[in-house]
Amino acid sequence: TPVTGLCDLEQELTTTFQDGTGSYGILFDIVAKRDLTVTGIDMFIDWNSGDNAEVLAYARKGSWFGFQNDPNEWPFLITNTTIHRPINFHNRTSNGPNIPYEKKKTSAIIPDSEFIPLSVLEGETWSIYVCTNVADLRY
Repeated sequence: TPVTGLCDLEQELTTTFQDGTGSYGILFDIVAKRDLTVTGIDMFIDWNSGDNAEVLAYARKGSWFGFQNDPNEWPFLITNTTIHRPINFHNRTSNGPNIPYEKKKTSAIIPDSEFIPLSVLEGETWSIYVCTNVADLRY
């Protein structure tokens, strides 16, 4: 059933995209105000370490807090893929240190075919843990 009111049917969770933040991964919680399905993850990778990044994303029912160091608590693998630096992506050496916002938004998109959708029911809390093999993930 389409949702009506203030929100569109499809929404995105965005970030500040500030440089100087980031690491090999990120953990975050989703608390559903209504039934929803997570259908993908787009990230900002600044590609300082190379042209390829291995990406794993896990999910668990409940908050991540207190479970970040226990691999047995992350039973749902929702992606395991390698993504590649986009053609003509910003080059800090020749284009300067600041990456334009529009480039950031499309720097690391996990293909739909490589992502297992995650259904979250109203009132549930699920957490997602995204990790890469490069320290170039920014948030």
